[in-house]
Amino acid sequence: MASEGDLGRKWDRCVADSAVKLGAGFGLGIVFSVIFFKRRTWPIAFGSGMGLGMAYSNCQHDFQSPYLLHGKFVKMSFGQPPAAPPEIPACKCSLQLPVKGKQ
Repeated sequence: MASEGDLGRKWDRCVADSAVKLGAGFGLGIVFSVIFFKRRTWPIAFGSGMGLGMAYSNCQHDFQSPYLLHGKFVKMSFGQPPAAPPEIPACKCSLQLPVKGKQ
């Protein structure tokens, strides 16, 4: 169960993300309406709907995955150096490409 502080941060992030995406969709809808569609209203509604849909999807994902790190609280340990990555074996492919001029 998430604490009250975590839940509050998620709601704040969700509301801010929704406002940004709705504003961007609305603004792009206005630009497309004026430039390409002779001042029709459907591009504005479409852009706003796309923005709200993306914001809803992000909020839904944020609330359903409570154990993801968002990059703010990453612990660093300075005691031991990180282990070396494993060696990648060389490819033993039998594919031979023809060279130009030789056959």
